[in-house]
Amino acid sequence: MPTRRPASPAVAALLSGLFPGLGHWYAGHRRRAAALIAFSLIAATPATVIVIAVFFGGGRSFALDVARPFFVHPGYLLLLLVINGAMLAFRILAGLDAYWLTGGGFTGKRIAAVFTVIAIFATAVAAPHAWAAQRNLALYDLLTYDYSVDPNQAAPGTTAPTTTTAATTTTTAVEQPSTTTTVPQSTSTTTPPTTTTTTIPPLAERRVNILLLGGDAGPDRPGLRTDTIIVASVDPVTGHAALLQLPRNQVDLPIPEDHPAYDVWECHCYPELANTIYQYGLSNPDLFPGGSNSGATAVMDLVGNLYRIEIHNYAIVDLLGFVSIVDALGGLTITVTSLVEDEQYTRPGGEEIPVLFPRGTYEMDGEEVLSYARVRRGTDDYNRMGRQRCVLEALAAQANPVALIQALPGLVPAIQDSILTDVRVAEWPDLIELAGSVDTTSIVSVRFMPNAPELVGTGTAYVAKNPQGYWVPIVSVIRSTVATVLSSDPTLASETLGIAPLGDICGVSG
Repeated sequence: MPTRRPASPAVAALLSGLFPGLGHWYAGHRRRAAALIAFSLIAATPATVIVIAVFFGGGRSFALDVARPFFVHPGYLLLLLVINGAMLAFRILAGLDAYWLTGGGFTGKRIAAVFTVIAIFATAVAAPHAWAAQRNLALYDLLTYDYSVDPNQAAPGTTAPTTTTAATTTTTAVEQPSTTTTVPQSTSTTTPPTTTTTTIPPLAERRVNILLLGGDAGPDRPGLRTDTIIVASVDPVTGHAALLQLPRNQVDLPIPEDHPAYDVWECHCYPELANTIYQYGLSNPDLFPGGSNSGATAVMDLVGNLYRIEIHNYAIVDLLGFVSIVDALGGLTITVTSLVEDEQYTRPGGEEIPVLFPRGTYEMDGEEVLSYARVRRGTDDYNRMGRQRCVLEALAAQANPVALIQALPGLVPAIQDSILTDVRVAEWPDLIELAGSVDTTSIVSVRFMPNAPELVGTGTAYVAKNPQGYWVPIVSVIRSTVATVLSSDPTLASETLGIAPLGDICGVSG
């Protein structure tokens, strides 16, 4: 009968380092092996269940429920960090114990080689713990950061209102169609005030309306101009979603009668371009009270009043930081449905480069996504608005837990540098769950623009020109459209308004 070869100390150490107790079992120390394996299984089970739930389908809601306490109490993440360190020490000690029990020594002529092997072993065992610890710390940093305050926020007591008109103070070029219509009296009609809140209502009770602003702080622009103004509305029960987009170049947004800014201008409206509301509100906090960011409050008040809906929260993305976010996620797949070209596109830093995207599907990095979303030469603001909707659709459809966790260390500073929001961190799981319930191929998206294709031949329009040639909203038509979109399922709303679902517009199949 052949003699059993003695167990190798190095193999025993490796096995117990990989999973405490395996090396002991291999070396014949079964009782100690059973205890170590049992303890390891008990310790690893919760994390294993969460990983399976998140990455292998069907359990994302469960994973969010497990994660909620960490969003409410981010300090728990530090406890996880301590546990991670303890498990690392346990694995290393288990490996060394198996090595020692199997006859391995730490003395003799080969002492340098032994400690070199031990160092390599410890490094290999520590690698996954270091990977987890890095993301643990990044997540703690993410959840404890204050996203609500714009560093350019003026101090309370700062108010510098003037009675002006867009025709005399605005020099920004505005694309206009050749036809001119008379502005209905309803453009300056006041309505009951629209209130804003800083807490998302319970998801089971009512729609959630969030204002999405894209800040475009170009090289020659004073302050932050929000060229992207979108209200994302989601029904938490059905998952039905809508995007309501206001062009940057509208003026005369009506102000509610009991609003502090109501008498600032004779028209009882904001007479400048819509993309300047944020900066004006930021500079005049006394006119737009009720939140930590008076610029966002100003846009929520005026856009909410225009749509006659309650806007619950806001999120502002600096488009420069958006580049870093896209890059951290590994880029986006974008389907270009019509030629996008600009031979002299100006990058945010001032450099001019040619941009060319023929029809087709592209794997874009952050700079390419930004140029695709920003190019206006050769088209117009409204075509650009459509591309911005497609970027949002692609981001929502392609972000996934695996990509987010992998990118977390680079993603966190990008988020902190580019995002402002009043959504409390404790409510983020609710929003993640809400976003996951949306069918991104059937989102109803409306642009309140001149010559809107869905209104051709109806005799109505979303906007008209004022005597100075600037576009002003036709309030009654806009409100009627918003009411139709938010009270109907996407298919019915699309058929009623003659609007194609966003998935069709952006070349995305279900």
